[in-house]
Amino acid sequence: MEPVLRRLLVGAGHRPLSVSPQGVKRNVIQMKLYVKLYATLARSVSESLLAQHPEGLRAGSRLEVELPEGSTLADLVDYLALPRKEIKVLFVNARSHDFDYRLESGDEVGIFPPIGGG
Repeated sequence: MEPVLRRLLVGAGHRPLSVSPQGVKRNVIQMKLYVKLYATLARSVSESLLAQHPEGLRAGSRLEVELPEGSTLADLVDYLALPRKEIKVLFVNARSHDFDYRLESGDEVGIFPPIGGG
């Protein structure tokens, strides 16, 4: 399945189907991730995700996200509709990783924008 179509289906709450070598369709295995968005990124998520949190998202709030098994940090960022240019650091289980890092079920992800201080 094309990555863009997969993200659209998952973002709409559908479980994408895949075709096995025998041609039989089956549900793709989903994995649960725990995500925290920091600083301004909490306000940058997709409208559909914001609608699931009527109380609003605050920086550092923990979100539960389900993505197909084998998804990467890039897939997660795309699913959340976060602008990549606003992302400085990605952590998985307290370790820094690049966008191509493959996620596993139960991973805890922290996403940070560039932060200035003074």
